[in-house]
Amino acid sequence: QIEEFAKLVNDVGGDFRIATYPAEGHDAWTKAWREDVVWDWAFSKSLDGKVRQLTKKGKRADPVSLSLSSAVCSASVPGLDSGHGPERVVDGLDATWYESKTPFTKDDWWQVDLQTPVRGRFVLVLGDERGGKRAKGVSVESSADGKRWSRAGAFSNKDGVCSFVSRGKIRYLRVRLSSSKSQTICLRRLKVIEDGK
Repeated sequence: QIEEFAKLVNDVGGDFRIATYPAEGHDAWTKAWREDVVWDWAFSKSLDGKVRQLTKKGKRADPVSLSLSSAVCSASVPGLDSGHGPERVVDGLDATWYESKTPFTKDDWWQVDLQTPVRGRFVLVLGDERGGKRAKGVSVESSADGKRWSRAGAFSNKDGVCSFVSRGKIRYLRVRLSSSKSQTICLRRLKVIEDGK
């Protein structure tokens, strides 16, 4: 029926498109939102033919964060289940996050390879979608080559955010437990605003 409806719309000059992912089951949107063609199509549309930058009253628009769809995430501790794997940190959705199946110890880590080195502002957020499950004593390290690492920052106990501006280009980020107490890690989001210089 949806294919018949698409034909009716397109026959009168519309632009109705369909893509299906039969193997994805109910969670087809995770794969769909990672398709550049979906965003290209969506942002090619407007009510009056013009695309306007949205701004808050009297303020500049927030800078647009990088798409992290090509980033490769890994962790020394697997996710709680398939819905909480390491890659959930970079999917751009607040409703998903990486949650370790077992508590992290001092030697455990979550890591992202950005594929292309980036200089800019990095923001990582600990916790689940309600801001709970935030571990204490968690820090972030960065590296340009995956061999030499330096401490980039630590997560705030107040809001679970670690925000920093890189001095040089970063390709790898690693989240580690600096506390001696084992804790379950929930890492919700990574946002990167590239420096335009």
